[in-house]
Amino acid sequence: MKKCGRCRQTKRADEFSIIRSKGRGVRLHTFCEVCRQWLKKRNYDPNKQKNRNLIKNYGLTLVRFQEIMAEQHNCCALCGKEFVLVKEPVVDHDHETGLIRGLLHQRCNLIIGQAKDNPELLSQAIAYLARGGKEDLEEQTCLA
Repeated sequence: MKKCGRCRQTKRADEFSIIRSKGRGVRLHTFCEVCRQWLKKRNYDPNKQKNRNLIKNYGLTLVRFQEIMAEQHNCCALCGKEFVLVKEPVVDHDHETGLIRGLLHQRCNLIIGQAKDNPELLSQAIAYLARGGKEDLEEQTCLA
């Protein structure tokens, strides 16, 4: 039996989450699971969480993210179409320098990512699509 640090009720040990840490070993959480869930819901702020993720991943604040959205007129920097779905745009950045290039639809960002940020490969993909299957497969050669 253990007393919850928030509601002060004495509860069974299985009503508390287990915490495992290298320094302190295995122990029970201070608050019971019901109180932990209540606190989690009460303290959850999606904007605060988004701001934390943007700073951690890109060094970008939520305010700057919103400024970039306004600069792009709420449109994808790659395809130019408006962001209309519930999913927000993703931050496109150069993986070598870390510099932010713009905000994109997730599928537009995947195109760049699959091409490994290689403009030459994307140019080859454009040429391939432009041919429309008109070239004979036997005439193709492999690049080294």
